[in-house]
Amino acid sequence: MPSSIPRALKPLAALLLLTSAALAPSEARLSQVFHREIALDELWLHNVWVLVVRLDTPPTRTVSVPYSVTNPAGEQKRSTYSLPVVRVVVEEVLRAESAAPAVGAGLELYESESLTMFAITLEYEASGMSESPIFDRFAGENLFGPQPKDARFIVFVRPPSPLGAQPGPFEDAWASMAAATDGMSAFSVGGAALPLSRRAEVEALLGPNPAVAPTQEGMAPRPDRPRPPRR
Repeated sequence: MPSSIPRALKPLAALLLLTSAALAPSEARLSQVFHREIALDELWLHNVWVLVVRLDTPPTRTVSVPYSVTNPAGEQKRSTYSLPVVRVVVEEVLRAESAAPAVGAGLELYESESLTMFAITLEYEASGMSESPIFDRFAGENLFGPQPKDARFIVFVRPPSPLGAQPGPFEDAWASMAAATDGMSAFSVGGAALPLSRRAEVEALLGPNPAVAPTQEGMAPRPDRPRPPRR
């Protein structure tokens, strides 16, 4: 595992390790995780939905993803990956360049890093090897933690898209993850949620909102495809 930490990332290291442990304690031991802090104007560079939402009841849940891998000793190990999910209700669509969710629709959102961390988990349990990834992160609201019931937020999320088959030694594990996340959306980056009080700032960044009719067709593929396993 790399031991050298870029100087610019050192102030974030402790915070990231705590965040990783809070979200997925069973996977936090695998590697150190570092974040590169990004600005507000970087949250919508991909084709994302920008939505005004409120938290649903209950606001969070944990999805269990069963999987199995063959370890270096040739033994098959069965385990479960815990995927934290935020449940929200759409109140307004501020930006949607392709298909748009309907007002009143319920969405389930997971962290943008989740699929990469799942890939790292599989590789670690199969080979005993790990790595220290660097993810983009915005200093926004933590919707996975306690929030007022009447709070409203602006979120930047990727449209849902089928994960698809992932040929290779972990194909069955990825099929399990695909079934678990079917219909869900990922945040564009970690922390991509702002309080509604920052609406004017977000609208100034986005400009006019094109008219988009709610539909389930024409959704763009999301950019968080898992990396292929190392050979």
